[in-house]
Amino acid sequence: MAKNASVPYKQFIELGNQLVVEDKHNAVDIYCPRPSCRSLIMRAKVGQLVERPKSMVQRSFLDIADSDTSVAEDTSAEAEAMQQYWQLSNMMAFENIGFSKTVATGLKYLSCADCDTGPLGYHDTTKEAECFIAVDRVGYAAGT
Repeated sequence: MAKNASVPYKQFIELGNQLVVEDKHNAVDIYCPRPSCRSLIMRAKVGQLVERPKSMVQRSFLDIADSDTSVAEDTSAEAEAMQQYWQLSNMMAFENIGFSKTVATGLKYLSCADCDTGPLGYHDTTKEAECFIAVDRVGYAAGT
């Protein structure tokens, strides 16, 4: 599999003009953010841009480290902060993604299936079959 160069999210000035087409789908291919990997995660026009609580991915390291312990509800303003994600309604739409075991909160965390870099996003097993990839945790096709 050829490894393509990708651009980190932080190098984009405006998400709306550079990474999103009119129907709010990703305009370019999305890659693993790890420079030595760059495996294709998702093709262009597969994910739809949505907002979800930022805390879903932030608390992931605690969840993964101790999946038998429930995470206390965070009532701070940080818990209400929103983050943009690429939403996929079908997990088979990914090109290359790995899923963690389900943690106590009912979440599965997503990682690169080639190098295990993650979490890149999450899948809430208590809800519909939707997967979310954080826009700032992946790389994007160069030349956009």
